[in-house]
Amino acid sequence: MAQAIDPIRLKSAAEHLEWVLKQHPDAEDVQPSAVSAPPH
Repeated sequence: MAQAIDPIRLKSAAEHLEWVLKQHPDAEDVQPSAVSAPPH
């Protein structure tokens, strides 16, 4: 990925992720904590 990150695309992706999380509140595998936290 040699391209610079386009802030508009980044914002769009973030908004899409928020929408996905709202659609699937019980899906632990898509929660941000599952991505940032080590497995326990």
